[in-house]
Amino acid sequence: MIPIMPIDQYLLFFLVSLVVMISPGPAVVLAITNGMLHGSRGACAAVFGNMTGFAILSSLSVAGLGALIAANGWLFDLLKWIGGLYLIYLGVMMWRSQRQRVGVNTQIDSVKSLHGFQLYQRGLVVTLSNPKAFVFVTALLPQFIDTGKPVLPQFLILILTMMTLQMVVLNAYAFLSGRVRNWLNAPGRMSLFNKTIGSTFIAFGVSLLLTRQHS
Repeated sequence: MIPIMPIDQYLLFFLVSLVVMISPGPAVVLAITNGMLHGSRGACAAVFGNMTGFAILSSLSVAGLGALIAANGWLFDLLKWIGGLYLIYLGVMMWRSQRQRVGVNTQIDSVKSLHGFQLYQRGLVVTLSNPKAFVFVTALLPQFIDTGKPVLPQFLILILTMMTLQMVVLNAYAFLSGRVRNWLNAPGRMSLFNKTIGSTFIAFGVSLLLTRQHS
């Protein structure tokens, strides 16, 4: 790693990526929700969906498509509407489940019939349908690339680092939320949780819809 990228530069990238991954966003809220409803094991499926989506975004960034989306308003707007409406949909589903309860072996709401692959799909869609993720990856990665050295190994190091951080952080959120789901297993608490998470998803969705391309 050191011959390809200076260690101080890599550490800076690591810290920036860690802050980004820890910061609340749709993927974090989804991990908390899945950890609460499905436990850590169920949440892992969605986390792998997030990671797959991030790997795809990163590959598209390497191919230059991220810059293409950032430069073309209609592509950005299309993804923005898909992502925003999907987050609002998830929020509405949580609001509709406000009177349900969750126990150790219980799955509620429309998610009670979800299989691992369906949870995986949710994580994948949440990541891929966020145009700000495209722009973020496209803007961040080149800042840490030395074009005077082999580019592909550097991209791989950075992408794998971000994916690893994403896996650890999201699973940590899911694990911690799963630890308190028995305490939350009361009608009033569960209703408050679903309303809070539902409102958060809706707020993210509306915020995404109101995002301007160059904001």
